[in-house]
Amino acid sequence: MPWVDENIACLRERLWQQHGAPCLGLVPWLEQPTPAKVAAHLDNAALSAVFAPVLTSPFSSLASS
Repeated sequence: MPWVDENIACLRERLWQQHGAPCLGLVPWLEQPTPAKVAAHLDNAALSAVFAPVLTSPFSSLASS
């Protein structure tokens, strides 16, 4: 696909500007995707920034009730 880097940069910018959300990773086509193979392409810093506040919320214990 032409302009791959530019397309990804545009999507990252739009995610941030419109939703305040970082890109959580770029997963390429995988012939046989598994959770482990997909996880290898995720951005751990972005995932932590998004989910750490939820996991440390005083209400997080209610989700498991």
